[in-house]
Amino acid sequence: MSKIEKYPFIYIYHGKPIDVYSFQGEKYFIFCFSDNISQQTAERIEESAPKIISGSTLWTGNLYMNYSISDEDEITGYYLKKRKCGYDDELNDKFFMRLYTDFAEDIESWTQGVNQFAPIDFFIGHNRIGGSKWDKYSETKLPEVIRKLDLLADDADDRAKRIINETAIQILHGKNRKLTTEMKARLTKLEKSTG
Repeated sequence: MSKIEKYPFIYIYHGKPIDVYSFQGEKYFIFCFSDNISQQTAERIEESAPKIISGSTLWTGNLYMNYSISDEDEITGYYLKKRKCGYDDELNDKFFMRLYTDFAEDIESWTQGVNQFAPIDFFIGHNRIGGSKWDKYSETKLPEVIRKLDLLADDADDRAKRIINETAIQILHGKNRKLTTEMKARLTKLEKSTG
């Protein structure tokens, strides 16, 4: 995929704060790299992940997926502790939104750090409450992302199929404003063929 100077890679769901209210059950963070990655690189990505999303990982070739189970309370507690605050402090919605913005900034920082040692083609994050210019740019690249997934699915092993399947689900059921009927149909087909 082509790169532009302003945005180092396609980042689906870039924005702040992250919508932790939809953070129930498993969460997925998916990378597609420009080239295949090694075991050492996969380990480095895992080690550099924000601790609140540490969990299981799956990788093969140029695909890497981090998935974890944490809920709104865990995330809130983690970021309260990071800010040296407690539940007994005066907390309001604005303060919580700052905590969830901290979370979004940690995810962004993680991806940008990873991009330094393993160039990212695209990244699928978690739903955001407010999208950004980077998010809007990335949404215009959805056809490229879907085309890339189609190509990857052609020769996919079981691990790659699992990651491609989850990527299709995350895009199909996420908060995308630019997802056309044709793109939805292609993602649905990908989801069925890799599931």
